[in-house]
Amino acid sequence: MSLLAGPALALELSCQTTLSYGGSEETDDCETDDGTRDTDLGLAGGVRLRMGLSERVGVTVGALYTLGLLNLAEDADDDGSLKIRVLTLGVGLAYAIR
Repeated sequence: MSLLAGPALALELSCQTTLSYGGSEETDDCETDDGTRDTDLGLAGGVRLRMGLSERVGVTVGALYTLGLLNLAEDADDDGSLKIRVLTLGVGLAYAIR
């Protein structure tokens, strides 16, 4: 078992919105100046388990929670904020290189 903890950096690489109404759907790219920051700093923590299948091969299962620290709303007033909260679940195959 491994414990994971450290800083997190989030960057907005692209943005797309989809609006569904009355049986139809409309997709559009976000405006470049939509009033939100495109960079966030946060803290991440989680756990990873490794189960060996053989001496060199194993399966990993993990969970990581990321808490955004910055208010992403550039023009936010005192009444509200926009922050990121992310839960990441993962399954992988680990192979020891020797």
